[in-house]
Amino acid sequence: METVTSIIPAFNAADTIERTLRSALAQTHGAQEILVIDDGSTDETGRIAEALAATDPRIRVIHQQNRGLAGARNRGIDEATGDFIAPLDADDLWHPEKLTRQIAAIRAIPGSAMAYGWFRRIDQDDRVLPGSASPVVEGWAFHRHLDHNFISNGSSPLIRTDAARAIRYDESIDACEDYLFQLEIARRWPIACARAYLTGYRRRTTSMSGDAGRMIRAHLALFRRFHALCDGAALAIIRERIARLEIELARNRLRRRAPGDAARAIGRALSTDAGAACGALVEEAARAVRRAREPLFPPPAAPFDRYLPEEADGAWNSGRSPRRDAWLATLDEAAGAASH
Repeated sequence: METVTSIIPAFNAADTIERTLRSALAQTHGAQEILVIDDGSTDETGRIAEALAATDPRIRVIHQQNRGLAGARNRGIDEATGDFIAPLDADDLWHPEKLTRQIAAIRAIPGSAMAYGWFRRIDQDDRVLPGSASPVVEGWAFHRHLDHNFISNGSSPLIRTDAARAIRYDESIDACEDYLFQLEIARRWPIACARAYLTGYRRRTTSMSGDAGRMIRAHLALFRRFHALCDGAALAIIRERIARLEIELARNRLRRRAPGDAARAIGRALSTDAGAACGALVEEAARAVRRAREPLFPPPAAPFDRYLPEEADGAWNSGRSPRRDAWLATLDEAAGAASH
């Protein structure tokens, strides 16, 4: 049986670390070690993790000076003994069948190095925010993942340990390191999809995911960095992403009552890719109308653990162009053929 090392980087996560750990302990895949990387916490995170470790030999707690999320994950990769690694943020949750289903998904795609599953957004009380996405992308997928982050969080993937050690998380950036890591995996290997909702991804206003302006800037920095590594169609995709992100930043700056910053962001978008920028402006206007008519998120539903893995929790529409997705899939097929 393949072994899995679950890696939980934790910094001042005392309010959630026990729930997160218990969701890892509840996995139906038995061959698992769980590494908690206490990344210089100043609260009770380490003590709570140590108390649980005393009751279950699968848990090992490693204390270190603060290195940030990427550094903590890399420490876990260095210490891992499993055939696969499974990152799990210290405020997220897993369905009990997550690892079992993802190992089966990897087995089904020859040569694949990573399997992702779908996720549900959860609030501070583990209640699901309805409308969870269910994208299916498999095989060679770099161009599709570059065009739209269909994995969308760091707690979803299961990765072969040899691939994780070949890539590692980039410790020089302080956000989006999980997306960069996944992109690098997708450049080199096929990926698989476990078609079920297996991760509870917590939305909190104090987290990076809850700070829209910071997240947009982090993505801009990632794509500008990736710009030098790509050519051809990938370069065109990056320019489009940058232009669209600048329009998102303009909206964010307007909401923060910084019209000068918004105007400059629009100017950068138009100079990067005028077509993509204009399209994004139209989409932002339509989005503003929709948000005026309905709440950004529906009221929370049932707790995460009440749902079956395949059970939908509300309507979801990707809003994506089938024609564009077909073009991206063609690019990925060509990249896969060239790799052989």
